[in-house]
Amino acid sequence: MNTLTRAAIFAGSLLITTAFFVGCTQKSAPAPKAVAAASADALNKSGFYVSSLDSAVYDAEPALELWFSERLASQQDFDQLISVKDASGKSLDGGWSLDYSDERMLRYTPIKAGEDYVIEVSKEVLSSTGAQFSANFSKEIKGLEQAPVWGFSGQGSLLPARATEGLPIRTINTQEVDVEFLRVKDAALSEVLHNRAYRGKKSGWEISSLNRYAESVYSNRFEITDKRRNEQVLSFLPIQTIDELKRPGLYFAIMRKPGEFEGNFEVTHYVVSDIGVHVRKYQNNALLLAYSLSTGKPINGAQFTVINPFGQEIIKGASDAAGQMLIAHTPKSDELLMARIGEELSVLPFNQPALDLSEFDITGATADAVSLHIWSGRDLYRPGEALRFFALLRDFDGKSIAAQPIYANLFNGEDREASLIGARSRVQRRLTRKPAQSGTAGWGFARRCA
Repeated sequence: MNTLTRAAIFAGSLLITTAFFVGCTQKSAPAPKAVAAASADALNKSGFYVSSLDSAVYDAEPALELWFSERLASQQDFDQLISVKDASGKSLDGGWSLDYSDERMLRYTPIKAGEDYVIEVSKEVLSSTGAQFSANFSKEIKGLEQAPVWGFSGQGSLLPARATEGLPIRTINTQEVDVEFLRVKDAALSEVLHNRAYRGKKSGWEISSLNRYAESVYSNRFEITDKRRNEQVLSFLPIQTIDELKRPGLYFAIMRKPGEFEGNFEVTHYVVSDIGVHVRKYQNNALLLAYSLSTGKPINGAQFTVINPFGQEIIKGASDAAGQMLIAHTPKSDELLMARIGEELSVLPFNQPALDLSEFDITGATADAVSLHIWSGRDLYRPGEALRFFALLRDFDGKSIAAQPIYANLFNGEDREASLIGARSRVQRRLTRKPAQSGTAGWGFARRCA
C-alpha cells in the first residue's frame, strides 16, 4: 500500500449440517486408437499439427491458447502430454482445459503476464480421428502484458477528517493518473446521494451535469510510486495533505489517464468527516449511533435525519449523551441517513450491504424469529458435582414471548444420559453426574422448541 506523490497541476474544472454425496456412473466412450502417424508435423502445416500458440486474456487473467488443425480426442490427459516450463526449466502447476465450444483449442492457466515460457507437445497427442504428430513440438512464448487499468477502490468512502491514509485507488501497469475533485453544495446533498448515476465508469457528457450540484475545488496529476508490472497495486491519493480537500463535506473524484480525453472517466464519491455512524436494524425500530472517529467517544447532539428517495426528511432528531437515538422506523433500502454536527457531515445509504462478513468464516447460531439461549456457570465439572444450566427463550428483538414447551436432551458423549422437558420460556435444571462416569469426556446438549 502506497501513498502517491503529486506532480504538475493540469488545466480544467446449534446446528447439524449433513452433506449428501450422490454418485453416478456412466459408460465413457473409449479413446480413439492411434492410426499411422501423419507424414507431416507442425512445421509443414499439413495433416494434424499445431496451428498456433498464443498468449491471451481469459476471465481477466493471462492465459495460453494452443490451437490444433483438427479436433482433439477429449479423453486424453493433456497435462501429461503437454508441458509448460518457465525460463528456468521448471514445470508449472497449472493445467490445460479443452474448449468444448471449439475442440481444436486447449487453454492453460494460470500464468504470469510478461514471463517467458516453453511449451512442449508430445507426439502422442491424438486428434478425434486418431491422427498423431510425426515428431514432438516445442515453442517459446511470452505471456501477454496486461493492459493498463486504473480506478477507485470501492463505491464510496468515509474518510476521517483527522487521520486517514487517503483515497484508495487500484491500478495495473499505470504510471500516473489525473484526478479532479468537486465538492457538493450543501443544498444538493440529498439529491446527489440518491442519484446512483454518478458512480463507476462515466462518459464526459454523463458527468457534466455535476456542475449543477458541485464546484471544482482541486485538480492534479498523481504519480503511482509502486512500479510493479502486471500486478494490481493498491495506492492512496494523499488528500489529507491538500488544503482544498480538508473541509468536511461530500466530494466527487473524477479520474482519467493523462493525455486521454475520450472514452469513460472513473467516478467515485467520498465524505470527509469525524462522525462515524452505525445503525442497528430491528424488526420494528432501529438504533442510530454516532461516535467520533478521532477519539472513539460518543457524540452528544449529533443531528440525525432519515431522508426518503424524494429528498423528504421523514425522521429528525438528535443523539443523547451516549451518542444514541432510537427511532420507531425500520430503514428501507431506498432511504439514507445523514448525521451532522456543525460543519461535520456523515452519510449512510441503506441501499448498500450491511456489515459484509463474506471474507470471514462465520459460525454460530443464525438470526431466527425465536431463539433459545443456553448457558451454564462453567464448562468443566468433577464427578459427583451438580450440573446447572439455564435457558431463555426470546424473540428476534430479545424480548420475552409466551410460554411454550422446550424439549432438551443431555448426552454424555457415548449415550443419552437424561431427557428433560420444560414448560416455560425460562428453564433451570439441576443434574448430578454419576461417580461411575468419572472419565474426562465432552458432553453435549440438544434442544428443540415446540
